[in-house]
Amino acid sequence: LIYSIYIDCKLQNQIMNDDTIAKLQAATTNNHTNKTDDKNIKPTTTNNTGQQLIANYDKIAKLQTATATAKIEMTTTKTSYDDSLRRLTAAKELLRAMDPDDQAKIQVNDTNLPELIDMHAVATEAYKGAKSRFETNARYLELFKAKA
Repeated sequence: LIYSIYIDCKLQNQIMNDDTIAKLQAATTNNHTNKTDDKNIKPTTTNNTGQQLIANYDKIAKLQTATATAKIEMTTTKTSYDDSLRRLTAAKELLRAMDPDDQAKIQVNDTNLPELIDMHAVATEAYKGAKSRFETNARYLELFKAKA
């Protein structure tokens, strides 16, 4: 499901990009000529604003793709994070529910708690990184959209 959403987003962005670029190229093409008094035809000079618009829309398209990818990654890592937290919490509850005499005899290395703590630390780091990338991409996307 996540992969199909990713493909749909990518295809939609590509269609939007191709359509937007074609419109911009058509709008910025300068085929007009200036006629002087002596009937000499001089082509007008094309400014760089059209090229800058195309470059900005290209950046926006890339940011949209990167943001969609980061959102998918954030969702996936959030699922891993939630799963690792659930497992860690369950292991802690099992230890707390043990008989106090058994708790005194058991050592931490006898449980799967160290592995669960490590797994949760890795999942937390991955989720925070993915969330940060998504938020940064979304912020830059809004900035570029505001400029365009």
